[in-house]
Amino acid sequence: MDLLSRSGRMEEAYNLVKEMPMKVTNSIDGAFFNGCKLHKIRDLANKMAEDILKMELKRPGGFVTLSNIYASDGEWEEVENVRKVMKEKGVHKKAVVDNKD
Repeated sequence: MDLLSRSGRMEEAYNLVKEMPMKVTNSIDGAFFNGCKLHKIRDLANKMAEDILKMELKRPGGFVTLSNIYASDGEWEEVENVRKVMKEKGVHKKAVVDNKD
């Protein structure tokens, strides 16, 4: 998934996800959304989002990247929807602390 997404083969990556015999994991959705963000492929991000938001994923990576995709396009209502789903599922993004003195 990561290689397809990084190389911009997002349609192929999307089809792979849809045909996989196993559940989508946090690392799979994160790689997919990172590829969508990198290559500015919003339509596939939206398609995947419909499925991802229904899943029981516990790590914030994919959710945060999806939220960032929406934010970069000024889709603030969609950003709120993603954040709401994260809150409902108990998915929390941890703050990054810079310990440099």
